[in-house]
Amino acid sequence: MAKNISVTIKFWKQNGPKDKGHFDTHELKNIPDLRHVLALH
Repeated sequence: MAKNISVTIKFWKQNGPKDKGHFDTHELKNIPDLRHVLALH
């Protein structure tokens, strides 16, 4: 039986080369299958 997983994804976001960037954080909770996470690309 597969277990649900939770992941936290941090990524760099910047509108352009001269704009100040920042990290965004997204939490994905209780994902029933890793294939759902891989489909988010």
